[in-house]
Amino acid sequence: MTRKKLHRTLLVLLLVLTPPYFLMFTDEGQRIADNAVLWVMGGDSIELNIHQLNTDFTRADILKVFPDLPWQCATKKSAFGDQLCVAEISAYNDYPARYVSMFFIQDRVSAMKVVYRRPYHQQLQAHLVDQLGPPPATTDQPVVEWQAPAGKVVMPRTLQQDTEPAFLWIAG
Repeated sequence: MTRKKLHRTLLVLLLVLTPPYFLMFTDEGQRIADNAVLWVMGGDSIELNIHQLNTDFTRADILKVFPDLPWQCATKKSAFGDQLCVAEISAYNDYPARYVSMFFIQDRVSAMKVVYRRPYHQQLQAHLVDQLGPPPATTDQPVVEWQAPAGKVVMPRTLQQDTEPAFLWIAG
């Protein structure tokens, strides 16, 4: 086998084997593959910048900005408000998720809860660090808190078996 033919064969093998390796054996590749499968299955995704979320948004604004999501809204009293809108989603900011809940007080956004898929906890936590900066260095707390421009973001530090994989933005 000539040197030129060997190099060409190695290059072809590299080009053929690298994408499957990336998609199957790296966290980023698995996230991309999962998002592709969820998209093919018809799931809706939501892109939302935590920095822009504030109490100026009304329920009508949320429904207008995200018209493709299958929102189900109801009057329901909770610790976060008097109205609630929930939509099943496949991804939040390109991280596989299950649903998003928006809470309202007198028709103004007061909180948002995103339930994501358990394997993406560390990646989503890193995404929030990228958006909001490192959280305070208190490691004895079971939750991680960030101060956002118009509120606070809270998520579990680590997921236990009985912990729901979710993060919460609370106005304030």
